Amino acid sequence: MSVYSLRLPAFEVVSSFIIWFAHVAYAWYLIGIESALYGGEEINQFSFVDGWSIIGRIRDNTNFEWNVWMTMLPYYVLALVLHRLSSCLLELLDCNVQKALFISSLVWPALNCIAYGWFPVAVGLVYGFTLFITTRIMTSLVALWAISLLFFGTLFSDVYSQFGQPDYYVFCVYITYKLLQFISYFSYQIESAKVGGFKKSFFITLRDGCLYAFYMPYSTVLFVTYRNFLIQCVKRSNGNSWRSIVLVGIRVVFWTLFCEIVLHIFYMNAMIVDVDFLKHTRLDVLCALVLTAGQFFHAKYVAMFGLFALFAKLDGMEPHWKPVCIARVALYSVMWRSFDHGLYTFLRDHIFKPIANNTSIPLNATTKRFLAIGITFLFVWIFHGQSVSLAWWALLNLVEILLEAVASMIDRRWDIFSTLIQTCGPFNTRRLIGLAIIPCTALSVFSIVYFLSNVECASVVIERLAFNRHQWWTVRPALIYLIGLGYFFVQFSIEMQRLAPVQIYIDSQQRLLREALKVFY
Repeated sequence: MSVYSLRLPAFEVVSSFIIWFAHVAYAWYLIGIESALYGGEEINQFSFVDGWSIIGRIRDNTNFEWNVWMTMLPYYVLALVLHRLSSCLLELLDCNVQKALFISSLVWPALNCIAYGWFPVAVGLVYGFTLFITTRIMTSLVALWAISLLFFGTLFSDVYSQFGQPDYYVFCVYITYKLLQFISYFSYQIESAKVGGFKKSFFITLRDGCLYAFYMPYSTVLFVTYRNFLIQCVKRSNGNSWRSIVLVGIRVVFWTLFCEIVLHIFYMNAMIVDVDFLKHTRLDVLCALVLTAGQFFHAKYVAMFGLFALFAKLDGMEPHWKPVCIARVALYSVMWRSFDHGLYTFLRDHIFKPIANNTSIPLNATTKRFLAIGITFLFVWIFHGQSVSLAWWALLNLVEILLEAVASMIDRRWDIFSTLIQTCGPFNTRRLIGLAIIPCTALSVFSIVYFLSNVECASVVIERLAFNRHQWWTVRPALIYLIGLGYFFVQFSIEMQRLAPVQIYIDSQQRLLREALKVFY
């Protein structure tokens, strides 16, 4: 039995839905009204640009990631279309498998050059070949990780920072994902070599690495581990229905247009990094900013993941691409599993499990588990950019996940959940669990502020809504209200998970992996 099997009285469920939906709608209404006033003031010229004439509003230009995405979108689409055409051409020519794989291993890096530029691809090839030689000589995961972390460190040093924007940003994004792919691929090669030595030749290992790392639909943001890539290659023979492909295409177009329209009407991205505005605006506007900025972040990743997923589906692959909406998830363990499945799988399979299950570490199982969680979030910080604000974001995520882990351990040790049901009844147990989850939800909200803005802005938001930094034990009145709202949000989230479960992808059976090995070996 789990909390999702416990049902509240109908009026409480309906009340939770009404209260939460009303607050979400009110938040967007507030930001819409405030944006009309904010856009009419004397504002930073770099924060806004001329918008679409049909809308008649200036466009918020502060969401750098989305601006780069829209700038690079024509190149991504061109490379993806050429990728699909090259695949169709190889099928029409009826090339044998080995010849088709060899041609693809040469064509796909060239397509990456079209999408991301020749320099990131060249650096990626150099890094990949260096790790390949390291793997062949040492057959050591420690050496693989040490050199990979060194490469991560160079991204944010003076070595590459001489490049202007958006080239530097595109370069960093591309190389970080290449390093994830190289770690995943060569870790798999090392594990295989420990069993029976290297089973593939020097050339075939390089070729297969290129096929994995430069497969255009999975080249950056829509990341998959090497094991899942092999499995999807086997399952691709089943294909995807045209109906599902068309639906993905419609969703991509819709959410792309949605994000662009939002940037013309709602200026929360500019407001959330405007310190003076955050210091003087009303508290309800401050709360609305955090919610709407978070929802915009989700919407843009639906569009970004969706574009690459569309072409992966055209290839017959099964991408795990739909990020969960932040407005329906109260626990960050669910968020991490369901927002970016590829990154979560990498963290689980290549960092958490190897440390937690390592018998050579002289610690008990619980301590190793906590150590694994800590190192995992240290890597999360390294991967995302190594800034101070991202350090706070990763730290708050770590604390929230540790709270969940401790609660789970306590429940397994003393069976708290069953005891509560027996003593308090199912209704009150569900209510008590709702209250217990609120601290986790609060940490998640505070972490989002650090992720979407910067340290100075996040400090202002948290100080005004939660705690006085000079007297941290003093609780702001707004926090009391937010705790009450948080209870209804948690109950809404539990009910949503019960009625429409978040899609948590489970890795395919080991049998499918064995089938994949037969194809590739």
